[in-house]
Amino acid sequence: MILIIASLFLSSILIRVNYTKVAFALSTALLSLVGFLFDPYIAQSNGVYTDLVRFFNELQLIKTYNLSDVLSSSVEPFKTLYPGMFVNNIIMFLVSKTGNLHLLPFLSVLAFYSILYVQLYRECKKNRLSKYNILIILWLVYALINITDPMDNIRNPFASLVGSILLYNNLVNDLSIMNTSIGYIFIFFIHPSAIIFPIINLVVKVSNKWTKYIFAIAIFIFFIFSYQISSVLLGIIPNNSISFSVISKLNAYSGGQSDLISYGTATQKEILWLTALVMIFVLYFFNKQTKNTMNRFSNACLFFITIFVASSVFSVHIFFRFGFILSILILLMLPTVFSSPSNNLDNNFYINYRIPVSYFSLYVLLIITVIINLSWYFGTYAYQSINLGGMISGFK
Repeated sequence: MILIIASLFLSSILIRVNYTKVAFALSTALLSLVGFLFDPYIAQSNGVYTDLVRFFNELQLIKTYNLSDVLSSSVEPFKTLYPGMFVNNIIMFLVSKTGNLHLLPFLSVLAFYSILYVQLYRECKKNRLSKYNILIILWLVYALINITDPMDNIRNPFASLVGSILLYNNLVNDLSIMNTSIGYIFIFFIHPSAIIFPIINLVVKVSNKWTKYIFAIAIFIFFIFSYQISSVLLGIIPNNSISFSVISKLNAYSGGQSDLISYGTATQKEILWLTALVMIFVLYFFNKQTKNTMNRFSNACLFFITIFVASSVFSVHIFFRFGFILSILILLMLPTVFSSPSNNLDNNFYINYRIPVSYFSLYVLLIITVIINLSWYFGTYAYQSINLGGMISGFK
């Protein structure tokens, strides 16, 4: 926890003296170090289970395999858990051969924050943000993104981040269809849930001013009954196919054991609803700033919010995962939202009369979000369970 707090404050100081690139690099390095030092077995002995325990156990098993076993998905855990997920399987195979379990969370955190900060740095530079707005974005990175997600869950957070960035860059920055498609294929073979991003991308490109509402209603109904629909499809689709992997993941994430009452705490769910509220505010100012010229991306955000709301009824895993996606989309839009000279904070930080009232309300909401989220995360097992001692030097 000390490293996390140190990374935040040291990076803040560097941004304050106009070393943004160095600040982002330092933040990435220290957070990656946290990922490397974290010991999930010690956390588990203290009553905190994370998916990293399962990953570590799987790596010890994978070490005994050869590459052909991995590529064919003919052995466990690939046969049952990761059929056809070639990128994920090769990465796990290569990490297992190094003999150091901790490389997996280290590389996951390193890749996650490197990609996020590169995107944010480019957007901040393009929009010529003041150091104070960049500082707000940095604090929101720590508030909205719980490091234990890319450190413990690994696959889904990475796929969600890259999928969101690909979607944003394609719809806002005109990233080519070829490059976008290659990116989508890459993350799909890490986690099947990534299929949602090309689907949303396609839907927003074929929708117009009126049909977007029809699509939104259809998406809402689909995710309300996603468990029933996926259960029917599982009886039709052949086992061990990529399609089966996608549908089975949807089925596991929706309904059934995914009970909103028993999974997660009330505070966690309230924070996610706060994230959705922030998302709506940021989207409003994003549309205002772009003069509604980015309708396709706005429609994509509308669809993600629709899924988030629909999943809040029955599908807790989808609810939490799309809350995470909303957090990423907020961060991606903020540089554009902050770009206008009329609402930027200048070097003198004259907040009293330099910021219009409407933008002032946004800043207040963002500051409240930072305070609430960081107070919650630093005060719960999410960060307290990060044990920086007892590092495993290799396989046991």
